[in-house]
Amino acid sequence: MKVDAVIVGGGLVGLATARLLSQNGFQVCVLDVHPCTPSPLSESYEPRVSAITLSSVKLFQELGVWEKMQQMRVGEFTQIKIWEGDNTASVSFDSAHGYIIENKVMQLALLDSNIEIIAPVVINNITKSKDNLSLSLSNNQIIETKTIIGADGANSKIREWAELGLVEKSYDQSALVATIHTTLPHDHIARQRFLSEGPLAFLPLSQENHCSIVWTNKPETTQHLLKLSSSEFNSELEKYWGKELGELKVVGERFAFNLTKKHAEHYVKERVVLVGDAAHTIHPLAGQGVNLGFLDAKVLCTTFIQARSENRDIGLMHTLRRYERARKGDNLIVQKLMDVFNSATIRKCGMKLVSNFDFLKNSMQLWMTQREK
Repeated sequence: MKVDAVIVGGGLVGLATARLLSQNGFQVCVLDVHPCTPSPLSESYEPRVSAITLSSVKLFQELGVWEKMQQMRVGEFTQIKIWEGDNTASVSFDSAHGYIIENKVMQLALLDSNIEIIAPVVINNITKSKDNLSLSLSNNQIIETKTIIGADGANSKIREWAELGLVEKSYDQSALVATIHTTLPHDHIARQRFLSEGPLAFLPLSQENHCSIVWTNKPETTQHLLKLSSSEFNSELEKYWGKELGELKVVGERFAFNLTKKHAEHYVKERVVLVGDAAHTIHPLAGQGVNLGFLDAKVLCTTFIQARSENRDIGLMHTLRRYERARKGDNLIVQKLMDVFNSATIRKCGMKLVSNFDFLKNSMQLWMTQREK
């Protein structure tokens, strides 16, 4: 098989990248170590969700999948409320706009029968020649390609193989995710309360009495919460959250994952490029992770289109560096902003300033809106 690009990783960013390139005339295939054939969407909500900005919605519309997602399940928020657990500071953004979508909904919508997906499969060997790379797969297939796109997550094997380097720091936190039924409606408000060990977010789902929570704590606290019975967990959640949404009841399973900040020292090498979590991970407190990955995909596709129009090889460093220059700085800025906001002292001062001065609040809302678009 000969293709322009091999996307390693069939997650959300990998599928979006493959679909973008395919729709713009590039021959691509997707490789993944796991099967890429998810089961149909069940009636109950999936625990893993993402906050989706307007820029990502625009990308979904461009790919022709937004309507398909809406026909499945899409939650919407029109306001954001943030406050400290001790009620010493708070801020509300009334003109915020975004969506809460289950990861499985996006994956099902992004799957495209026109894209070759080979899974489950492992790359046994990669050899390089002057004009391409040759991949030997565990199913005995051989694929020749101009470029490998690493979309294989935070523990990227492509990043490791290409020796692109990694700066890594543990947040010493883990996030618990679950679906919660509330007796009071969420009113399409995304809520986040900062507690002593980390933020607790209630994200509105498509049904008015269901929210997805992301509860960040020390790893040992998270393990304790996972071991509680459902009734014990509900009591513990209400103790920290309060009665703003009425009685709280966990629905389905609870899952947890450790939080680590990662950033590749280099995004590109001759015929190799990283996108999404393979290149950068950030704290989930603002829900920007997957949106940054979708922006990576969009910029990379634009870079490839420009190279093709100039009759340049899409896998050469001269081409790929344009993508790195366009994305690396922006991703680093957002990563550092999340670290600043995770600092209690700075965050409290910032919230007090924003809530007390309308011009600051209006400026921030305008910046958020422009950035989302």
